[in-house]
Amino acid sequence: MIKTEAPSDGLHPLLVGVEAKLLEGSEMYNKYLRPSKRLLPDIYVTKSTVAYAVESANSFFRFLGGKGCRVDYSPQGLSFHRPELKHCEGKDGWASTWDHWHPARPTLVYIGTMPIGLTIFEYTERVEAQERNGKWIRLSDIPPPSGRRKYSEPPYYTSTHDFTIGRIAIRAYSPYEAVPWERSWVEPEVGGLPAMFDQIVGSLKAHASKLVPLVKAHMEKERIEGERRETEHQAWLKKRAIEEEQERLASLERARKQAIQDSKDDLMDLLKRWDQAKRVQAFLSEIERHVEEAPLEEQASLWERLQQARAFLGEIDLPVLFKRWRTPPERQAHGPRPPSESQPTRDRPTAQQQTEAELRNEVDLWKRRYIYGRR
Repeated sequence: MIKTEAPSDGLHPLLVGVEAKLLEGSEMYNKYLRPSKRLLPDIYVTKSTVAYAVESANSFFRFLGGKGCRVDYSPQGLSFHRPELKHCEGKDGWASTWDHWHPARPTLVYIGTMPIGLTIFEYTERVEAQERNGKWIRLSDIPPPSGRRKYSEPPYYTSTHDFTIGRIAIRAYSPYEAVPWERSWVEPEVGGLPAMFDQIVGSLKAHASKLVPLVKAHMEKERIEGERRETEHQAWLKKRAIEEEQERLASLERARKQAIQDSKDDLMDLLKRWDQAKRVQAFLSEIERHVEEAPLEEQASLWERLQQARAFLGEIDLPVLFKRWRTPPERQAHGPRPPSESQPTRDRPTAQQQTEAELRNEVDLWKRRYIYGRR
């Protein structure tokens, strides 16, 4: 419900302060006003006609109220249709954004329960005119050239142009786009609109009674169509849920097969590493035997090199690796395995000339380190 200011000077609640807001608007290309505020009654006029248009709208709104017909903005949240305004006889309804204005919400009069859209506008007439010095002049107001002017005047561009004539018109229309209806009444002369109020209200009531069954039929059709769309939407949702469940199950099956394959690949890799560990151990054992048989002065450096070789080849702890191997259910539950940590390396000492006792001590030291590292 729109909150309006208290009526003043006998103004209809919708028209309080409207004249000032219209005058504050800017002039468009066609001289009609474009107010900065859009929540206004549907009044489309030039600056010179604002006061008269507001007065005419006030008289008409109060006349409708006296006939039991309420005038108000369209309810907020409801999308009512407002057709383009033909403010000139024979002018098409199209208007570009730079020479047209429309309110944020249509102005409605309720004939019983039937809403009818209303527009108060200044009427224009389309006549032949010439553009002279940037201004359009009616061809009928231009005196025919005579004497020297007949031959000295340059040719002027002649076309049809819309001129405001100061007369007010009322447009009524159906706010339902699917039930089109529109009619306009133009006062025959300035000040002649009130004499047409009875005729206008009578026509509104007659057409409202015809529009009601059409609107009801349209709303029933919309209801049926809405139910059909809702049924289709629910069917689509159900189908989509089935497809998503099928995709989920297929994804689980793909993950299960992948987990089996990955687990099998890891086990085969463990088997290869076990075979490699056996070969490495056999190789190192053979080298150990040769180191034991080498001259004493060479054993320290050989044990050191053997330790470096063993560190280089790396240790393979089969029980640990087997514990880290995961079965297919474990893979599905925990995801991919984190990468293994790299093994630290040891610094290489510098070889020096030593006595036999020192050599034996160093040999024992490197041998113990090697044997300890092998465990």
